[in-house]
Amino acid sequence: MTQKNIYWITAMLLVDLIGAPYLISAQPLPKLEIKRPKTEVKTPASEFELREPEEIYKRVFKTSPTCCPPNEKEKRTGRTPQQILEQAGIDFPKGTSAEYDWDTGRLTVQHKPDGMLLVEAYIDRVSSRAERHLIFQLEIYRLPALLVLELQQSASEQADHTPERNAVYDLIKTEHAKLIGSLSLESRSGQRATMIDGLQYRYLDRYEWDEKSQKILPVFMTQDVGTVLEIDPVLGADDSTMDVSFSFEHHTAPPDQKMTQIRLPDSESNIEFPVPVFHSKKVITQITMQSGTTRMICVYRPTGDEEYQKKDLMEVVFLKASVASSNSPLFTKKEVTDH
Repeated sequence: MTQKNIYWITAMLLVDLIGAPYLISAQPLPKLEIKRPKTEVKTPASEFELREPEEIYKRVFKTSPTCCPPNEKEKRTGRTPQQILEQAGIDFPKGTSAEYDWDTGRLTVQHKPDGMLLVEAYIDRVSSRAERHLIFQLEIYRLPALLVLELQQSASEQADHTPERNAVYDLIKTEHAKLIGSLSLESRSGQRATMIDGLQYRYLDRYEWDEKSQKILPVFMTQDVGTVLEIDPVLGADDSTMDVSFSFEHHTAPPDQKMTQIRLPDSESNIEFPVPVFHSKKVITQITMQSGTTRMICVYRPTGDEEYQKKDLMEVVFLKASVASSNSPLFTKKEVTDH
């Protein structure tokens, strides 16, 4: 008897025992492809290499696209990175050089110690003029609980959960995962930002006795129903590390209503009115993230629909953080020619 035949016999027994609606739980799940690159030792922000007998040092500066030249209106065409530094007043005698790697954003300089200090001062000066923008992308996915368990086990090993997010995204093509919602939010360091995607639900909260009118008056409240993201980020001195304080709330279904009764003042009669039941999931925490990384911030079971329980579904939320700038880069491919 083949494995396929065994599977179908088992499935039919499940139908007899627990009913057809649960047959979907017996279907085989796809393999979760989490592709995590091998860990490599990162090059430090700068490194020195003493070259004899010229006494010329080699230093690699980790620059970012947020750097800009002293004069932003200056037209820069056909200049090499070394020529840009020379125009800033830094001489490059024979045996010294400056080269820029577009892929890594690293500026490699070979110079004497005094010239190296001038290059460092120039980069610090122009980098401080750029305004950083912190961009956050939030995504909510719904998928089977067994696959979510695999994600949790894999995510516990690393701080960057980009491979886990990509694996879930690939499941959308096979309809084993569904994108429930997506939000994009931008802020500055130290500036709180809030994004609300949903509707304001107005409901009767209670009744109060009004002395002036001698009547019982209703008191109404409002509640945001949908997805709410509030972020308060602080960017570190390296222009990459972020301390992110955030509050995330998501409603997995529209609110239900149940009836309740209250007794009127100085009366034996009751008033019956509906009270909403919100299917809200909320997390408030603080994490540390690097620019360009993704974090799986929470996992929960959705409520408000019987289908969630029948299919054993869960929801997982990913948050990606990036640092960008509104200013021009230190070197641009369009305006600079390497020789």
